[in-house]
Amino acid sequence: MYLLCVYGHLLLSQACFWMLAGVFHLSGIITLVGSETPPHFLYSEILSIGVVWAMTFIRERNQLITSDSRLAHHFALKQVATAYALLFLYLAATKDTGISRLLMFSLLPALYLTLLVANTWLPGFISRQMFRGERAERILLAGSSASARRLDQWLQRKGLVGYQSIGRLDDYPTGPEVLGPLADLEAVVLRHRVTQLIVTELVMPTGFLAEATGICERHGIRLLAVSDVDDQFHHPVMLLEDDGVRFFTLRDEPLENPLNRIFKRAFDIALATPVTVLILPITHLLVWGLQRWQSPGPVYFTQTRAGMKNRPFTIYKYRSMRLDNPDETRQATINDDRVFPAGRWLRKLSLDELPQFYNVLRGDMSVVGPRPHMIQHNALFAQALKNYQVRTIAKPGITGLAQVRGLRGETSTPEAIAARVTADVEYLENWSFAGDCLIVLRTFLHIASPPKRAV
Repeated sequence: MYLLCVYGHLLLSQACFWMLAGVFHLSGIITLVGSETPPHFLYSEILSIGVVWAMTFIRERNQLITSDSRLAHHFALKQVATAYALLFLYLAATKDTGISRLLMFSLLPALYLTLLVANTWLPGFISRQMFRGERAERILLAGSSASARRLDQWLQRKGLVGYQSIGRLDDYPTGPEVLGPLADLEAVVLRHRVTQLIVTELVMPTGFLAEATGICERHGIRLLAVSDVDDQFHHPVMLLEDDGVRFFTLRDEPLENPLNRIFKRAFDIALATPVTVLILPITHLLVWGLQRWQSPGPVYFTQTRAGMKNRPFTIYKYRSMRLDNPDETRQATINDDRVFPAGRWLRKLSLDELPQFYNVLRGDMSVVGPRPHMIQHNALFAQALKNYQVRTIAKPGITGLAQVRGLRGETSTPEAIAARVTADVEYLENWSFAGDCLIVLRTFLHIASPPKRAV
């Protein structure tokens, strides 16, 4: 159906060009024959390619097929703009000055009107020719009124490709479209020449789905069942197959694949080993000198953090706060008086995080992942956001998607927590080795130009 619409637009745009060019030729304004005439055939081809190219990149192609009049104007403008952009690009590249400017600018409104009519009228014309008579699908719904209503817009859109709803079966009739109880399925199928049965919900009376399957198989009827599993869980779900058993799960988790975990661990070791061996000794001396100057005391700061599956582990950082810190559980803020002057730069440039590469080698952390919070903060944040603990499915990281998006620093509001958790869950659901590499590169850029939220 969509390809037929594309071919139709191609033919109509060609017809529009040559009809207008023919009128100009008969009027003596341009010449279409002769060895010295501009390549009008090439011009028409470029314009048609632009029209079709715009259709392939229209995200709302389903709406285009359904002949939505509200979008016809939008589609026509996009097609004309793309077609003329290609033509101007060709003319500029080849320095072609032979084309008639009058033809070009007269064609602009003509082509727009042609495509506007095509977007409005063509899909309906094609569907009437392709899906009339015996080619039409006679749809019978089976299920409650509430579940059937969810298909109203879908059926309306599919009406253009021959889908015709003849009614519904329901043991609790609530409207004139009900043709009888579920037990009358076979009689209704034969009486109304049904070609497709749609079960609108999976929770049906005992035995109905098995009986419906047998009836559809006997009479050669297509059977569809609407998945309402998302409604049952109140959460989007995905189908997962493991060792021949199919499961529903709340999200895709690429790191559940052992091979992906091996790649990620190898990446962690490849980065953490040179940092721990070559860079940490140098930064240790630098930090020690700064601390001796401004805040004498231990070089490292250790704290218990929540790791993967909320398991506690000891995190290592270069100490950036004074020893007389009355409340280590309080989040650091901008201009925090607990941070000594050089410590502000350590935190701003994320140098205080470097000892965590030792945590990576130990297996407590990964280079990339959700940032580990204190156990007290995890419990507090989990009260503010119900899916907060989802981020603990993977190992915590030194950097992460949330951090490279600028979601650093104090998380003092539910909105700030939600934004960070959204990024963390997005990372878990879309993990890839290339994505980890990109996050590391973006982290270097953030170190070179720290965001204002960095504290």
